[in-house]
Amino acid sequence: MRKFLFIIYILVIILVFTGCGSASSSDILRQDNLTDEYLSEDELAEIVRDNYNNGQREAICWSEFIASNHELGLGEVISDNVVEADDSMVLVSPENNFDGGQKRTVDRIGYGSYIANLKTDYAAGSYTAFFMYQGVAEKNDEIDIEIYNDGSRRVDFVIWKDGVRTNYVQRKLDFDPTADFNEYRIDYQPDYVAFFINGELMALFTDDIPGSEMYLLANHWWPEWLEPDEEHGESRNYLKQIEKLI
Repeated sequence: MRKFLFIIYILVIILVFTGCGSASSSDILRQDNLTDEYLSEDELAEIVRDNYNNGQREAICWSEFIASNHELGLGEVISDNVVEADDSMVLVSPENNFDGGQKRTVDRIGYGSYIANLKTDYAAGSYTAFFMYQGVAEKNDEIDIEIYNDGSRRVDFVIWKDGVRTNYVQRKLDFDPTADFNEYRIDYQPDYVAFFINGELMALFTDDIPGSEMYLLANHWWPEWLEPDEEHGESRNYLKQIEKLI
């Protein structure tokens, strides 16, 4: 009898260590500071929501950012198109012109929660974006919130790893992003990337996410694939503040 029980005990150990009885492929293992157990995606999403207000917010000083100058899309981002107005930075795109403006951190940053308070403007054929970008010679990592400025209220949430788009989802906002300031947030963690708008979880990705340090940026620009009209008015996108959780 003892020999039989010993054999059963050994079989149980083998099953555990060969993965039998573990979570299904739709489940994911969370990082240690959340839980050591396997969680479904819905359970993880609930934890991510609950953790939304963990930590104190701290404004990132504008002295930690620079205005960029380089080609992008149909035009360029130009430092002269980033101007101060009251308590905001304004990303300007001139009338009948495909140049825009961009602010980025001087240094690359790592894991964390980053928040931008943005008010966009109507400019069909352009994006207003809040994102992280590795900025190496090739095969870049990137985490994007891209707001369409065509009145459609569409927003893309995108992840690139080693130069390949690995995650993407599009959502439609239930508010007009040009009417007021709204809060756009990226939670970049070792095991997941989450996107929030005004405290609502919009997207959560756990597979094929980057692990590099990246620049933090906000910009307004004109992608080639959106085919904007040649004639358009000036647009002004307001960036009130960028914050991080500490």
